[in-house]
Amino acid sequence: EMESEIKARDFQMADLKRETASLKFEMNRKNILLGLTVLLTLICGVIFFISYRFQKLKATNNRMILEQKLIRAQLDPHFIFNCLAAIQDFIYQNAPHQASKYLARFATLMRNILVNSRKELISLEEELEGLKTYLDLQSLRYGNQLKYQIKLDPELDIYETYLPTMLIQPVIENAVEHGLGPKQGKGKITIGIHEHNHTLQVSVIDNGVGIDTSKQAGSYQSTNHLGLGNILTADRLKFLNHSRKRKIKFSLNDAKTMDQNTRGTLANFEIPMI
Repeated sequence: EMESEIKARDFQMADLKRETASLKFEMNRKNILLGLTVLLTLICGVIFFISYRFQKLKATNNRMILEQKLIRAQLDPHFIFNCLAAIQDFIYQNAPHQASKYLARFATLMRNILVNSRKELISLEEELEGLKTYLDLQSLRYGNQLKYQIKLDPELDIYETYLPTMLIQPVIENAVEHGLGPKQGKGKITIGIHEHNHTLQVSVIDNGVGIDTSKQAGSYQSTNHLGLGNILTADRLKFLNHSRKRKIKFSLNDAKTMDQNTRGTLANFEIPMI
């Protein structure tokens, strides 16, 4: 009986050791799985963080490149040279008052472009002042063959209404270069601004040759019949709309789509008001 009890205890001890070893193995396996899970989570977190930082840096870099392109478009060498040449003519004609007047506007425009390019939003008052200065200089450049009109909703508070910077001027520059440049006779640009359903409606109409005629004449060939200003505007809107719930809308049409007897180009912005 003693031997039987001893053997039974030995069997129990052996079973206990096997159970203990099995528990240790299971615990070690769970610890290893837990460690691998934590490690994989950390690796995924690091990869996500690096990817997020990379995308953020890429977006910032793209924004800077786009802003540089917009600045270069607004500081067009031909525009600058022709403006300075026109101011020089005033000096030669012994008209220092006129020369001083336009030189001051030219300096103001250059300063505004460089200062506003660093802002995301500017007031409508600042935008209008910049557009007037720009169009005054373009009119001087074209020997006063260019006239413009700004139709502004009197109910709009231009000091408290904001819009993205460097948005409208490239479209106007495009209208001058591609619409009015090839045109014979006097050119006119009409800018309309009003508010509808808490959206700023901006239209730019020129009496130039129109999109269809420009395509046929080949003046748009280098930029897919759109013009650099409108291509930059489309790129700018992609960037701006990426982080907006209410998107900015932009359309470009030949004016004859409204009236067969009308020539020119119509550009429209719909800008959600903040």
